[in-house]
Amino acid sequence: QAARHLCESADEQAVLHQLRAGPRPADLLGRESGLDVTALLRALGTLEQRGAVRRVAGDLWASVDAPFTNR
Repeated sequence: QAARHLCESADEQAVLHQLRAGPRPADLLGRESGLDVTALLRALGTLEQRGAVRRVAGDLWASVDAPFTNR
C-alpha cells in the first residue's frame, strides 16, 4: 500500500485526500479538489486501475482504504 502512494500524481493525491472524508460524487470531488473535469476523470481512472478507489453507487466514488456503508 505504501508503494502505491509513492506513484500518485498531485491530482490523484487531491482526489484521495477528499475521499478520506467518505464517498463523494464526481462533481463534488471536482469542486472540492479544484480539478477540472479532464484532470479529475484521469485521476479517478488511474486510481481505479490501481485499485485505490472504486465506484460504489452510480456516480459515487470511495477510497478502498475507507469502507463504504450503504445505509
